[in-house]
Amino acid sequence: MLEKEARTAAESWVEAWRAQLGRQGRRVAGGWPGTIPEAQVVVRAHLARAVGQQRLAALGSHEVERLARVAYARARQQWLAHAEREPPESGARPNDDHESLEDRRTANES
Repeated sequence: MLEKEARTAAESWVEAWRAQLGRQGRRVAGGWPGTIPEAQVVVRAHLARAVGQQRLAALGSHEVERLARVAYARARQQWLAHAEREPPESGARPNDDHESLEDRRTANES
């Protein structure tokens, strides 16, 4: 049940980011902007509402951190599934992010 609540918190977190960016006239693009410490805050606040402050207080810090990581992973997954790809930087080659170090060395030697 707690993992389900963590995932629900993550989905609300993503929606809050989308809404904030929309209000600023910005698009949802690139990597997930959230952090693990933010996930801990989001999870604690959500669980306090969903399961009650007493039950939340009974959870150990390791359990809250584990649930925060569940929430972070879910939020990142949801964000990346719906985010626009950022355009490549000017001058970047199309496969720069997939090129191995060895490929780069070989190209530089040519």
